[in-house]
Amino acid sequence: MNVLPIVAPAPGTLLGWIVQGLPTVEAGALLGELKDASGTHHELRAPAAGRVRPIAKRGEPVEAGQELATLAPLARADAPQRPQRSASAPV
Repeated sequence: MNVLPIVAPAPGTLLGWIVQGLPTVEAGALLGELKDASGTHHELRAPAAGRVRPIAKRGEPVEAGQELATLAPLARADAPQRPQRSASAPV
């Protein structure tokens, strides 16, 4: 199984992880947040559904491109599912 890196998009400070304690996340889920030197906040999002393992800790200074966490993608059958709307259900 390939593990995907979650990297810092800019140098700054890791504000924290939102996903701690969750067994799995959906693709696009908000994982955490980083604040750069100018005060801009950067969201860290899951590139795929999977299990996240944070590496960096809250409050740590980080460099652009630094690996902050890893994501082990789930097999398609194991991925969290969103409820499907029935074609016959009223909208």
